Amino acid sequence: MPRDAKPEEAAEVLAESARAGYREGDFGRKAAIVSVEAVLDGVVAQANQRPYTGPWKAFIVADADAMTPEAANALLKTLEEPPEATVLILTTARPNTLPATVLSRCQRVQFRRLSRDTVEDILVSDRRLGFNKARAKAAAVVSLGSAGRAVRAEAAGLVSELGRVADLMSGKRGASVESLLSEASQIAFRLGRQDQERLLDLMLLWCRDVLLLRELGAGAPPEEILYGRHRRQLEAQAAAMDTGTIGGLVTKID
Repeated sequence: MPRDAKPEEAAEVLAESARAGYREGDFGRKAAIVSVEAVLDGVVAQANQRPYTGPWKAFIVADADAMTPEAANALLKTLEEPPEATVLILTTARPNTLPATVLSRCQRVQFRRLSRDTVEDILVSDRRLGFNKARAKAAAVVSLGSAGRAVRAEAAGLVSELGRVADLMSGKRGASVESLLSEASQIAFRLGRQDQERLLDLMLLWCRDVLLLRELGAGAPPEEILYGRHRRQLEAQAAAMDTGTIGGLVTKID
């Protein structure tokens, strides 16, 4: 969202995101830029070689929306005419940002979010992750359907911070955008830069939940609400704030 977006513009963007499926910041995870060299050396060149073991070769381009235009163009011919026994898989949470030339050469397979119970089972079943049932249950709440996101969130200490952010956003100062931001600034002043960014990210996710309830009301799926334990407070804010107010808050936090 542009930094200079007007509150009403920000509100409309968030409203559409709530209706279409919000892609939240992945708790600080940043995808590296996929360069043309990476595509040429890591995919195109190797795709034309025989597999070392097994009858098939499979290449995964993770976060394909991070490809530079040159990298995407370098991949087109291989996508259109892949070598025999070769499978190319492009993953992205934002398929609409991929070039049309890439999309036209791919078959889309959509993966839906996992249920919280499924995420819990994955975390507990993999002993390498070190989750017991209690930690897995807490991490699944912030997973938004992704086991990987649950692991990263737990490792970053975000699970334990949800309560603090909920108290901040739903407290007495939460009724006023100005007073809420003032209190948030006082808290942020005492934190390091990384903790400040994390606090702001979690505040934005609270706003996302408020907007989701504002748009969908009782029809908002429980598994889509990050701050599910605080749904009553979220609903109260959703009833008290219009989308313009929420958008103004988001713009100031962002």
